[in-house]
Amino acid sequence: MKNNTLDTLKYPIGHFSCPKEISKEQLHNWILVLEDFPKKLGNLVVGLSDIQLNTPYRPEGWSVRQLIHHIAEIVTTTAIHGLNGL
Repeated sequence: MKNNTLDTLKYPIGHFSCPKEISKEQLHNWILVLEDFPKKLGNLVVGLSDIQLNTPYRPEGWSVRQLIHHIAEIVTTTAIHGLNGL
């Protein structure tokens, strides 16, 4: 597999680019995304079979099940760190 193809599979929406300045509106919008994300993700995967959940999303990549678990950990950790920062 070519590196550019693998990179596209690893980062389907591109690499993160942090803005130099973050407005209160941007921060508020990001918080809303984090609040809604677990429910949206759950709705996307609720009907998947074990075979689908155990399918890697890319060659030599994690399964859908592993990704869901990883994303849940990230959202939870982000929320905890955010609350500690308030």
